[in-house]
Amino acid sequence: MSDTQQGPGWWQAGDYKWYPPEMHPAYQAQRASPPPGTPAPPSSYQPPLGSSGDDALESKGFIRSLYDFSFSSFVTLRVIRVLYVLITILYSVTAAIVFIGALIEHKPADILFAIIIVPIAYLIYLTFARIAMEILMVLFNIGKDVRSIRERGEGQSQRSA
Repeated sequence: MSDTQQGPGWWQAGDYKWYPPEMHPAYQAQRASPPPGTPAPPSSYQPPLGSSGDDALESKGFIRSLYDFSFSSFVTLRVIRVLYVLITILYSVTAAIVFIGALIEHKPADILFAIIIVPIAYLIYLTFARIAMEILMVLFNIGKDVRSIRERGEGQSQRSA
């Protein structure tokens, strides 16, 4: 078990830790199923699609993913962090400009607006942006997990056939 992929065949579990190929459940079943005298090929073992970081969802580059018209590779998980940073910067700069602009007016209502309303609105907008980004992350991670489960099930049904 490791925090990083150590070599070919290593797979990432739901706990986001990397495991060697021989610890994969499908590998155990594959090793147990060959008839006696037939060596199990650990060097040619390929974990199911979706269980390693080298699958089709992750292996395409960003530009290739943009031109993937089958939508088998997603860019959302790659750009969402950058998008959130940009949104945070945009909201922060906007709030600072509105805050300073309201203070410059020297009217009591504008000063009160700058001190109370601007920070509250900033936090509310930033919170909603964060929630929207987290919802997207969760939905795409659910999709990846469902794909992994489906492909693991297909692999098991092929072995039992």
